[in-house]
Amino acid sequence: MSSYGGVAEDETVAHLAYQDAWSATNELNGQTPPQNGRHRAGMVALYTSLAGMALVAAGMTRGGADAAASSLASVAEHRPPEAVTSSNIINRTIYLQDNEEVLEAILAASGYDALDALEADADMYSSMVPKMIEIYGDTDLINPDGEYADPGDSYVMFNLQCKNCDESNGSMNFLLVINMLGHILSVRAHNETMSVDALHPSPVTSKEVYLAMNYDELENGPAATWNWGDNTFTQFGQYGYVGNSHDVQWATDSSTDVWHMPANQDFMLEKMNLATGQNQGRLNISGGVLPEAWLDKSWDMVDANHFQFDKGDTEAYLSFRMLNAFLKTETFDAVESGEDVVTAVAWIAGSHNGTLTIVDLDGTEYTPGTIPYNELYDGLGTLWAGQHNLEYYGDAGFFLFDNAYDAISGEFISDSARLLKLSVNESEETVTLEWEYELGYNSMIYGDNDLLPTSNVLTCAWPDATSLTDELDWDAEIIEVVPDTGETAWSLKIWGDGTRATQYDAMDEEIYGWMMYSVERVYEEPIIITPTCATSDSENTLSFDCYNNFKVHSAVAATYTVTNTDGSETVASGSFDFESHWAKTSVEVTLDEDTCEDGCVLTIENSVGDTKETSFSC
Repeated sequence: MSSYGGVAEDETVAHLAYQDAWSATNELNGQTPPQNGRHRAGMVALYTSLAGMALVAAGMTRGGADAAASSLASVAEHRPPEAVTSSNIINRTIYLQDNEEVLEAILAASGYDALDALEADADMYSSMVPKMIEIYGDTDLINPDGEYADPGDSYVMFNLQCKNCDESNGSMNFLLVINMLGHILSVRAHNETMSVDALHPSPVTSKEVYLAMNYDELENGPAATWNWGDNTFTQFGQYGYVGNSHDVQWATDSSTDVWHMPANQDFMLEKMNLATGQNQGRLNISGGVLPEAWLDKSWDMVDANHFQFDKGDTEAYLSFRMLNAFLKTETFDAVESGEDVVTAVAWIAGSHNGTLTIVDLDGTEYTPGTIPYNELYDGLGTLWAGQHNLEYYGDAGFFLFDNAYDAISGEFISDSARLLKLSVNESEETVTLEWEYELGYNSMIYGDNDLLPTSNVLTCAWPDATSLTDELDWDAEIIEVVPDTGETAWSLKIWGDGTRATQYDAMDEEIYGWMMYSVERVYEEPIIITPTCATSDSENTLSFDCYNNFKVHSAVAATYTVTNTDGSETVASGSFDFESHWAKTSVEVTLDEDTCEDGCVLTIENSVGDTKETSFSC
């Protein structure tokens, strides 16, 4: 049994501790935040969690009696959760100020020498740390059939920032890794002057992410890495503001090179060596079906906010927020050191310049150049607008966050942002909407939509101030959704100072509060689905499916080893590649007859040294 922060996994639903904590603080009152989303059939209602109090009852300190009392007061308007009868339910509340690193950082940034003094300065305090973070989860939905990863070994990584909370950019950012049980595994505090937009798991170092930094809201900045295992942060700022902060991607088969989009560019991608800062080559995109008018637009009227290389960095996808479109390039030769390569555009999905017929969820087809096509989405010629974080998942298709927002007119197209899954048939020249999930509120900026090994999808979102109601007054959320049923497998809600609506009405500050640009799922170790054995007279065949413990869009080298149960003898070993796009990888291993009749141990290891083992017998 593993433990996190001194709390065992089997204490995640500490009902008795909750009840004891509430009995001790029965003067607290309030309301339970409502469930959110329109297609969540069978979802268990979200409860306000008191896991932090449960930890106090269990003997964990929360930064001293004064800090604990202050934190309790901060949730005074929320009543305790109703009784939870299912042992698979996770409920927990996190107070970031209880983390030693966070507390030290916010005191240093504020100039106060004690938490109670900072709390007395309500405006500064609210820009330093959110009121609370609430975790809800259903372990049966997070880990279907118990075949994937335990919730304690499943993590989300994101950068939490309080945007426009302080006129001098004095509010805080927190890089966070939190497991599904609500335990903080790692945190790094930094100032809003240098926030983080894109973050991705490193393919070359265990427990590390690489980042695209956003300097002073200029939407460009240096690259960086953060090893959340040892909390080592490295910023490559000595090479200048190297690129667009919306995205960055590690170059395939490289230990040092990353792709980025140079600042104020939309149709050029550059490969940079992180160790030296030197340019390793450029990809220029022009020709094919790319309109010349797009090339003539200023970068801020195009707003390329995502790119992704594929097939060994010989194809690329780009998404454009202002154009409400995404595209694929023609295949090109891999860019060698110092080369400038030019490639054309193969197709465009969405916009009046789109080349693909759009097929809606009900099967209706809209052909480019026709009146029905041009009238889509209030005349934008698309079925998504202002989108964020488009990602290609191979045979599983494209996943994007549809903000349903016309960034040029400043108008929302519908009354809800949504998650979309799309498929492209290049031979038939169609892009088809396969699935949607409506969030039930508008979202002007940011958003994510990632496919997980379990087939669930992970998103983060920030409700626009115009969507705020008495029932919806939190700042931002992360949700893991079961696509087939619309159920919420897991959620994390960020509660701010409750003044977002006031800020919007009084100060015309629509973009205000705690939010995150994107979110990533990683696991402690690779995943092995239960191995099976097929026996014959002369040999046995071991078959197993597996996944890497982090997402990479290219194939990743791995090894397997089969030993007897005490590890004294290796009976088989070899290598394989994890499939690209986090797809299921199937492996078969031939074993001598009767080799594992009394049991063996299968171990797989990925390219960064993370391992997973499981026992089986033939």
